[in-house]
Amino acid sequence: MWVGAKLLRRIIRAGIEFAVLVLAFSRAGQVYHLLERLSFLIRFSGVGENIISFASRLNQYSEFIRCSFFSPNASTQAGKYISWQLGPAESVSKAGLVLFILAVTGAFINRSRKICRLALMWLVYSFVILCAIGWGTPENGLILLAVSVCHGRGILHGTW
Repeated sequence: MWVGAKLLRRIIRAGIEFAVLVLAFSRAGQVYHLLERLSFLIRFSGVGENIISFASRLNQYSEFIRCSFFSPNASTQAGKYISWQLGPAESVSKAGLVLFILAVTGAFINRSRKICRLALMWLVYSFVILCAIGWGTPENGLILLAVSVCHGRGILHGTW
């Protein structure tokens, strides 16, 4: 049997298992309205009417990495309500770039360890979601994601 047939059987089996799970947990409505929901969610990315240039997304991503370890550039803004807002990422953060290079270098050096491969996958995933797709970029909200990650348990809190 050729490799393509084996792969095709695995894809069909995964599709059937997905359909069974969707029906078993009564989530068929989620699948039925998938395109409608995706068009609603796309407004939070840097495409469509909220076009954010790739260079701006790189600036925000480097700031996101920096703010995962150091305090974000934020201030209060007085309007109808006082709100806490992030400063715009106007250039590439040098600290964020250094941390990114250190993370990739460390993952490459220790690539035989599973935890390093897992960390590298999360790094790639964050780059794709936050920089390539631009999730959260219209609101300059990448740092809010970093704050929520660091506020929980993790490396900074000594639980690793």
